Amino acid sequence: MNYASWRKCDFQVHTPRDPNWHGSRPVGEGEPVQGSGSVATVEDVDDERRQWSENFIEQCATKGLQAVALTDHHEMVMVTHVQEAIEARKRADPKFDIWLFPGMELTAKGGTQCLILFDADVAEKWRMQAQAALGIALAEIDANAAKASKVTQLDYSYPDIAETLDHVPGLRGKYIVLPNVSQGGSHTVLKDGAHKDFSRTPYVGGYLDTGQTIDTLSAKNQTRLSGKDSTWSQRHVYPLPTSDSRSADFMALGANNTWIKIAEPTAEAIRQAFLGHQSRIRIEQPKLPSFAILKAEIQDSSILETTDLFLSPEFNAVIGGRGSGKSTFLEYVAFALGRSSYEMPREHYSGTERMRDLISDTLVSRSGRISLDVQLDNAAFRIVRGPEDGYQPRITYQDKSTQTVSIQELRRLFPAVVYSQGELADIGRRGAKEMHLSNLLQFVDPEYKRKDDQLESDIKSAKEAVKSAIRAVVENWNLRSTLRKQRTEREALTQRAGALQRTLPSLSEDDQAIVAHFDTANEFNSKLAQASKHSDQMLQRLEAVDMELRNERDLSTELEGTAQFVQRCYRELYAAFGSGISALREDVAAKRDALGVAESKWKAEFQQAETKRNDVLKQLSDQRTVTEQIIKLREEITKHTNQIREIEEKRRIQGEPSKQLEAALGRLEQLNNKRDQRTQEWAATIEFLSSGKIKARVTLAADTGEIRDAVEEIGAKTGSHEMTRNKELSQAFTHAGVSDVVGQLRSECLDLLQWRQVGSALLRNVVVVEAHLSRTPR
Repeated sequence: MNYASWRKCDFQVHTPRDPNWHGSRPVGEGEPVQGSGSVATVEDVDDERRQWSENFIEQCATKGLQAVALTDHHEMVMVTHVQEAIEARKRADPKFDIWLFPGMELTAKGGTQCLILFDADVAEKWRMQAQAALGIALAEIDANAAKASKVTQLDYSYPDIAETLDHVPGLRGKYIVLPNVSQGGSHTVLKDGAHKDFSRTPYVGGYLDTGQTIDTLSAKNQTRLSGKDSTWSQRHVYPLPTSDSRSADFMALGANNTWIKIAEPTAEAIRQAFLGHQSRIRIEQPKLPSFAILKAEIQDSSILETTDLFLSPEFNAVIGGRGSGKSTFLEYVAFALGRSSYEMPREHYSGTERMRDLISDTLVSRSGRISLDVQLDNAAFRIVRGPEDGYQPRITYQDKSTQTVSIQELRRLFPAVVYSQGELADIGRRGAKEMHLSNLLQFVDPEYKRKDDQLESDIKSAKEAVKSAIRAVVENWNLRSTLRKQRTEREALTQRAGALQRTLPSLSEDDQAIVAHFDTANEFNSKLAQASKHSDQMLQRLEAVDMELRNERDLSTELEGTAQFVQRCYRELYAAFGSGISALREDVAAKRDALGVAESKWKAEFQQAETKRNDVLKQLSDQRTVTEQIIKLREEITKHTNQIREIEEKRRIQGEPSKQLEAALGRLEQLNNKRDQRTQEWAATIEFLSSGKIKARVTLAADTGEIRDAVEEIGAKTGSHEMTRNKELSQAFTHAGVSDVVGQLRSECLDLLQWRQVGSALLRNVVVVEAHLSRTPR
């Protein structure tokens, strides 16, 4: 990584060598080894210090620290042990990333304290040289003891430390000194009367002890650090919070909540951060873009050499002379995101055709490839567009699985706004011309753009739900119309059969009983047809449910306690379902078989009843034509009765489509209102952030294109003039509002459609009844 990035830092961390350490320490040479009672050797000391170092860097990783400084008093004994632990961890996990700054806490003349931090790669011999230059007696440091000896003040005032070290050529520029600028205490350099030393200090930053931040400093001390009080200094000195961690439980480690934007583990990088503290130091976690391009790879382009470029998630500048490939590189990146002029022409941009041809001529026709490593909501993705898939986007997910997606899916997954250099110039030349608000949201906050895209997608889905609900309503009307028609025709057939029956001679009581028995059996047989069909549906649904749900979900875990209880409850539920559904299927299947046997027996009885009824009617030989007509009419009546029952069951299952339509319309209106509200909020934010340079004017329901197209489709066949229709529609929008007009249009169209499906059918059915009755013999 070759760009500055935010790192959580703690630049005052002590090790167990600190005399004021709280808790257990690694053993010192000559001390009894815990557990064995043997006297500790140098190997024992090194082993326990290695274990402590490994635990320390694990604690740093757990707390999210990415840069730490070891700052024991006047010594750096533990630095090498921690460096070795970090290197071992990196060998095991190449992605492990913690920077260690060797350092010391120095007590200067007068008791004032400073931190001194060295470049991460400064060799141990130069660190020892620094100690010697500052007058620290290396011979008095017992490196194998459990803790350091008592600190002796340096024979230097803290402003002179830098001048002293700069006389050592190998150290110049490889360290930074941070004086203690804490509020109160005996070690701060901001004590009253200490302005002379502070005014001559060359340092650009200071540090605060645990629990203090710039916000907790008194107004007096903030002024002294601000550079506005010439008595103290004309240079701004930013007070960096530290944890002053020095306990075995590491409770204070990283509690200072400090982030610094640095590019490399050097003292100069820290110095630059202090100089630009407004944008490079935070005491609250920095807010980074949720979507960022981390790396771009370009292969086999005819205009750019093979490129493998890391990008910052915040800001990147592509610099070069005319024709050096700046716009080409940006258009390649846009192509990888599915947003280049190649597949998304930007009509407002004069160079859109040239950019489209650029992709075609320099990449696609040459079988080139563009790959992007991106990050979305902390998840890593890789996007590749190459000749193998016909330049269809191929996404590799964090779990290493790969999927080919459409351009539209790619855009939905990775929201972005793309402008070329020339396009921005075109926008600038347009001056006061308007731009759609959604095109600016990405620049304000990518989350705004994602929410806007999600709202747009939700509205589209809600529109489809309304269409589906309308189709359900129309289907319900069709069923009502068909039901009415079936009932009317059945009634007509019944009337005809009754009229014909009355023309026949009277039957004996036994014959009347046979006919009546058949009529009753025929009604039951009609109901049985529905019940038999329902029985088959029950068995089929059970089989479908069994196949769909008999696949146990994975709840394996190493967690204990509640997680194990949840796992057990699910497994018991699944087992109960499995055994229950199997038993139910067997039981239902057996009972369906029994019903089938009973149906066969009933079918034989029903046929006997029908034969006897037919024989009775056939006895009326001189009325054979009438009796045969009655038999046919009865069969028709039975068929209509079965159809009526099927339609009634469909309507019952369908429920109340009108209520479903009402709910779908309510959902659509809710989403439209939500987007209206959010759009107004975002517009106000953009005006505020631009200090009024951008004027955001939100016109609610301004896009009426779909409505006008629908009205035109309906009104084109009415014989009215298009100009008149558009004029009256515009007037209606002005006076009543778009939402009210659309609601009224929808209501009237549905009323007309209902009349067409139901009302006109009713009129036709009346004619059918009259026609049937007119043919009935009198």
